[in-house]
Formats: sequence, structure tokens, C-alpha cells
Amino acid sequence: MKQEKTITPRMCVRCGLVQISIRALYCTPCNRQKQKEWTKAWSQKNPAKIREYKRKQNSFPSSIQAKARWRQKNRDLENERTRQRRKAHPEKTSALSRSHYHNRKSRGAGLQHRHSARDILNLKRVQRDKCANPVCQSRLSDGYHVDHIVPVSKGGSNLIGNIQLLCPTCNLTKSNKDPEVWFAENGVLALY
Repeated sequence: MKQEKTITPRMCVRCGLVQISIRALYCTPCNRQKQKEWTKAWSQKNPAKIREYKRKQNSFPSSIQAKARWRQKNRDLENERTRQRRKAHPEKTSALSRSHYHNRKSRGAGLQHRHSARDILNLKRVQRDKCANPVCQSRLSDGYHVDHIVPVSKGGSNLIGNIQLLCPTCNLTKSNKDPEVWFAENGVLALY
């Protein structure tokens, strides 16, 4: 029968904390600090090498510019790839375009919080592919709108906690109403 190796903890040479790794002499924070100190010392000793490196880096076109030039030259190929990607993954591309739209809109309103396409897809899964309106409960696979529970115009945020998915009919009837008023109109909540 094979015996299991037991790991004996070792002490960090620098700070004295117990660490798990057998090979390392330093704990992770001490190792990071040691690397920073070494880099700073090397930079002070070799300013000419740093200037030369930066000069070479600035002489090359940036990857963003290179990609933009490639897309310009191969516009038809890029458009075809985009069409194929959208056709292969319609749900992802739909959620991505919706999140980009709402994030762009919220930046205009001065909000800094964002939500991603993954957040929208997770929310759709959490809502079990149904409209968030408890009276409606229609399938979201037929189409959906990303809605702010508390409207941005009334101080709502763009965080995923303030986002719900509604069917187009429910979202258009909700407009920018407060959630309590909207639920009361649908007979879900009684206002006092």
C-alpha cells in the first residue's frame, strides 16, 4: 500500500509566518514585496535599457490599430464571421447587444455601474425564462426587454440587482413607473 506524503509547514524566511509550500522560502506577500524591491533596484541601475525598451515599444503599431487596419482590409470576411457567430449563438449575441445598449445609456445618465451579457443570461436562467411580472409569466424565448426595476430617471442604478427581464408588453406598460405603482396597477400589490 502506497504511503501518503505528509507536508510539513515551513516558516517564511522574511516574516516568520507559516506557509504551506515546501519549496518556497517566502510567503506570497513577502515574495511579491521582494519582487517589487528587485524591480525597483534594477530600474534604477538600468535607465538606458528602459528607455530603449520604451522606444522600441512605441515604434511598433499598437495591437488595436493593427486589428482595426486588418478589419478595414478584410471587411467582408469580418462581416461574414460576425454573421456566423450571431447565427451560431443567437442568445449570447442578443444578451450582449442588450447589455451594451443599457450600459451606454446609463453612462449618458451619469451611472458608473455596468452589467454584462453573462449577467443577463444568468438572470434569464434565474427567472426560469419567464417574464418577471407575476401576473404575466410569458416565455422570454419569444423576446424580452431588459428593464430597470427602479427606473434610472427616478434614481435607480444599473447594477444587476436593479435589472429584471420583462416581456415587451409588460415593459412598455411599465415605462418608468415606480415598481409599487406598477404592481398595484397589475393587482399584485395593494397600496396603503
